[in-house]
Parts: sequence; structure tokens; C-alpha cells
Amino acid sequence: MKKFAIATTMSLLTPAVALAQGAPRMGVGTGLFLSIVYGLVGIALLMIGYKIFEWITPFSVNDALSKDQNRAGAWRSSLRRL
Repeated sequence: MKKFAIATTMSLLTPAVALAQGAPRMGVGTGLFLSIVYGLVGIALLMIGYKIFEWITPFSVNDALSKDQNRAGAWRSSLRRL
């Protein structure tokens, strides 16, 4: 069983190592900067998606969640993000 686990791990890692050979080298600062940019782009896309969802639905999700205490609206809003 141990040999199978090692063989499986190696077979999964080999393509990643082969593809990483041609990748450009970058420092820690560049990686940190790109991670922050990636996070900010993700947050911006989430906000844009929420606005589109508000525009498409016939009711206001914000009002349904905050004023009406509508649990079905909360489920609908959270399931859309999956």
C-alpha cells in the first residue's frame, strides 16, 4: 500500500515539475504582489456578479435578507455563489 501511495504521488507530481521547468523565476515580492492583485480581482468580480444578480432577480436580495429576515433569500443568494 505504501508503494502504491508513493507511485501515485510521483505520477501526479511529475507533470507539474516538468511544466515548471520553463516557468520564469520570480522573487517573493513579485509573488506577494501578484497574490494581492489576484485577490483584489476576485473581490471585484464577486461584487460585479452580485450587482448583476441584483439586476436580474425580480426582488432586492439585500431587502429580503435584512428587512424581511427571509431565510429562503439567504439560501438562494448563497447557493448562487457556489
